[in-house]
Amino acid sequence: MKAVIKPDEEPRSLLISDVETPKVGLNDVLIRVKAGSICGSDLSVYLMKAGFKGYAKVPLVMGHEVAGIIEEVGG
Repeated sequence: MKAVIKPDEEPRSLLISDVETPKVGLNDVLIRVKAGSICGSDLSVYLMKAGFKGYAKVPLVMGHEVAGIIEEVGG
């Protein structure tokens, strides 16, 4: 699957890359993303604002504001 990756702690660094589709655990849901957006925390990580260096463990798959279709439910 495609993902937006924050590869390092340098401000303004992002990559679009293929990553392995995650395995669905007992309490997980796999969503096929149809639309996504960014929020304030995404921008802060992208810019590596104070407080996010060391907190955001890189490399990091970015994004948590999504809408999509449920592909698989754990359990």
